[in-house]
Amino acid sequence: MRNTGVKRKLAQDKTASCKQNSIIVIMAHRNQLLRCAQRQEERAVAIDLQKEAPNVVTEAGFKMLVESGYSVEVVCKQDAYRKNSVWHGVWLLRAVNEDGAEKELVTARARPDGDFIQLRVFKTVTGLTSFLIDLGFSVVAFPVYEGQRWTYTLADTPDDDSDG
Repeated sequence: MRNTGVKRKLAQDKTASCKQNSIIVIMAHRNQLLRCAQRQEERAVAIDLQKEAPNVVTEAGFKMLVESGYSVEVVCKQDAYRKNSVWHGVWLLRAVNEDGAEKELVTARARPDGDFIQLRVFKTVTGLTSFLIDLGFSVVAFPVYEGQRWTYTLADTPDDDSDG
C-alpha cells in the first residue's frame, strides 16, 4: 500500500508540474504572439503616419528638399529671451516650395512612449544657427517674437559680398 500511495503522490506531482509547465508555455506563447502583434501594429502605425502625414520630412530629406529649390522657413513658436549670453526660444523649420506646400522638419528617432513622429524643435539660437549653416546658408537671421517667420533660399552662386 505504501508504494501505491507514493506512486499516486508522484503522479499527482508530475501532473501538477505538467499543468504548471503547460501554463508557462501557454503564457510564453501568448506573450510572443502579443509582441508579434504589437510589432505589426507599430509597423501599421508607421505606415499610416506616412500616408496621413505627408507634410513631414527627416533631416536628410529636408536637406535634399532645400538643395532642390525649396525655401527654408524658420517659425518662432515662443518669444526669444537672452539668458547668460545665449538666446533661448522655440523655433521650428519648414521646407516650402514655390506652390506653398510645406514640409515640417521632424526627428528621425522613434520615442519609447510610442510617439513616432515629433517635430524637431530648436531651443537655442546656437543650435538653429548651426543647423542652418550645415544646410549651406552663409547669413543667418532669426525671428524673436512668437508667430514671426523668416525665410531662407539657397543662392545658385556662393556669396561674394564678404570681400567688399
